[in-house]
Formats: sequence, C-alpha cells, structure tokens
Amino acid sequence: AMYTSAILDRTVDLLDRIGRAGQFLAQTIWAIFTPPYRLYPVMRQIHFIGARSLLVIAVAGVFVGMVVALQFYDTLVRFGSVGLLGAAVGLSLMRELGPVLTALVVIGRAGSAICAELGIMRNENQIDALECMAIDPIRFLIAPRVLAALISVPLLTAVFIAVGVGGGYFVGVVLFGVSPGSFLGGMHDAVLARDCLMGSVKAVVFGL
Repeated sequence: AMYTSAILDRTVDLLDRIGRAGQFLAQTIWAIFTPPYRLYPVMRQIHFIGARSLLVIAVAGVFVGMVVALQFYDTLVRFGSVGLLGAAVGLSLMRELGPVLTALVVIGRAGSAICAELGIMRNENQIDALECMAIDPIRFLIAPRVLAALISVPLLTAVFIAVGVGGGYFVGVVLFGVSPGSFLGGMHDAVLARDCLMGSVKAVVFGL
C-alpha cells in the first residue's frame, strides 16, 4: 500500500507538471498570435538568439561536417563506395545532426542566459511588479523570446548545414581527392524535398 501510494503521488505530480507546461505553452502561443504585436522586442531577441550565435554555429558546423566526412570516408573507402560520400554527409547533416546540434548550441549559449535572466527577474519580484501594473508577463517576456527562437533556430540550422557541407567538401574533395562532381552529384541525388522538410520541422520543434 505504501509503494502504491508513492507511485500514485509521483504520477499525479508528473501529470501536474505536464499540465502546467502545456498550459504555459498554450498561453505563450496565444500571446504570439493575438494583438497587439510588438516588433522591436522580437527583433532584439532575434539579434541575441540568432545573430550572436552565428559565429558559434558556423564554427561548430564546419568541424562537424569535417568529422562526418572523415568518418564516412574511412567506412566507404573499404567498400569502394566513395562516390556516396556527398550523399552521406548531406543526409546526416540535413536530417539529424544539423537540427539537433544547432538546438544544443542555441540552448547552451542563449537558452541558459534567458533562463538565468528570467530567474533573476522572478527572484527580484520584477515579474510580480509587471502583474501589479496589469502587464501580462507571458506576453511581455516569454512570447518575444519564443517567437524569436522559432525564427532564429531554423535559420541557424540552415547555416549549420551549409557550412557543414562545406567542411565535408573540404575533407572529401580537397584532402582525400574525391571527385567534386561525384560528391556534389551524390548529395543532389540523395537529398530530397522530404529530407529538407524533415530537417525544417525538427528545427522548428527544437526552437519551440
């Protein structure tokens, strides 16, 4: 009976947390799509989340693309399938590595800073002061940041994929002598519209 009660308590606590998170997300989405629309706070957050993360994303993308090409080349050369190197690099970056690693970099650089900023505001009662002035904290603080992340993360993912392909091209074509035509042609044939769509959806979900 004691164990059953503990399991029930944890289940109720988990459901309560999920419900609160869902309610918070619904309120944020509602605040994004209902007027009044304030452009300047969103632009400020796009600059903070997107533009100031660009260098980190570019550096990470180049090295990830180089490492992916290096690992795939070592495997494909054993089977005489080096012509598939471009396809392997393009698909891995487009479908998985690009959105996931971009989200991790943005979370580590911008997400932690936003979390600390909002935590300090809560600790110093600034959010309570906004509520006392009849200002919705979700509309004023959360919605611009979420909207900016939804705009910035897919764009940063595209930059990550582009520079990653460049890094893979450098390793495969310049260092190992793979034919540029087979590298780019294999990537063009393998990467389809649904792969781009899947990568875009993942980027938007991770941004949210």
